[in-house]
Amino acid sequence: MVFPTLFQLAVKSVAQQIHNEKIPIDFNLDIKSSNAVVKELLEMDPQNIEKLKTHKNQLSTVTELDLRKFKIDVEGILNLKNFKLTSLNFGDLYHLRTKYPDPTNSYGMDIVSLLERAVNTQEKMIHLGFSGEEDKRYMIGWEKKVSKLLPSLQSIKITFSRFCQHCQLSNLCDSFPNLRILDISFATRLSTLEGIKNLKHLQKLVMRYVRIEDRDGYKELSELKNLRFLDLSGGIGPYRSISPIPVIRSLLQAEIRMENLEFLDCSMTVVWKHELKEFLEHHPSLKTVVAISTKCDKSHIPTIDLLNYNSPDSIMKSLEYAITNDRSDLAEDCILFIAEKLNTNHNQLDASEISGLLKALGYVLRESKNNMTNYRAIRCFAESKFFE
Repeated sequence: MVFPTLFQLAVKSVAQQIHNEKIPIDFNLDIKSSNAVVKELLEMDPQNIEKLKTHKNQLSTVTELDLRKFKIDVEGILNLKNFKLTSLNFGDLYHLRTKYPDPTNSYGMDIVSLLERAVNTQEKMIHLGFSGEEDKRYMIGWEKKVSKLLPSLQSIKITFSRFCQHCQLSNLCDSFPNLRILDISFATRLSTLEGIKNLKHLQKLVMRYVRIEDRDGYKELSELKNLRFLDLSGGIGPYRSISPIPVIRSLLQAEIRMENLEFLDCSMTVVWKHELKEFLEHHPSLKTVVAISTKCDKSHIPTIDLLNYNSPDSIMKSLEYAITNDRSDLAEDCILFIAEKLNTNHNQLDASEISGLLKALGYVLRESKNNMTNYRAIRCFAESKFFE
């Protein structure tokens, strides 16, 4: 079980003081502290987005901002110029389309104009994230424009519900050949990963809830010699419900080989133990596999660190992974499993197993920022027959 460090406790304390308006106005923080405090501040209360304006001098060393949970206005966009950002995730941009119209496309958005007003150090911007509306006329040709404006980008998180309609993956890969991290989660109508082989330096690929029906569409993954981290997990996406994807089977059938792959997340997909073991034989560098809510979520494979429900220790690791990576769907699935264990099998559990499960629930209540996740943990305490 991971306990908070003194730094983490200090961050929570400082953020709380800023939230309560009880901190001296002349305080100064270094880059690491500012980033951590602002993240905690925004998680604490969405209204704290205004603190970026009122405390812009004290928080001037902030370099990373995640605004996915906020609809930032034009004044807020202009205020971002006060910070030397290297990482910026806007979240949904659709509400800003009328504020930054594309002069060449009456339905589109001028993302270059938006970024010019928001980013102070364009040549140092490393990470950019945003999501868009599914109209195919929205943000056409943004890839080349942004690549010229932000030449140092190494990480992109883009969420488009109809990705291939207006943002061909091949265009993205051609425009940003130096990417180390690419997140295209929730992309629908993406029939192939063609073009991804051009990302010679790619180390992390996240494509949650992405269904590629043609197994040959995965072939270029074998060209990614530097890929270390691959997230192919499924579940229920924000735009639609989907049936579980047999993605590991597709990779095996396509004879994919990623020689340096170390981490795989195949949670909430259709994968059997024999398929996973065959995949491991083809990828000897694999060290960790997340297999929460799969056909092998109670399996044990001694050669890897398998995150599933095989033991209280594995459940704890699964919860830590889910909460740390803001995966409320995985966290809630873990809690439901714990609830079932405590409700139906508690007479068969030994003391160490019971202690591990209770510690896992305590971890959720202490670390999760998701209200529904916390509610499920509390409900587990309230309704389980174990506590009768």
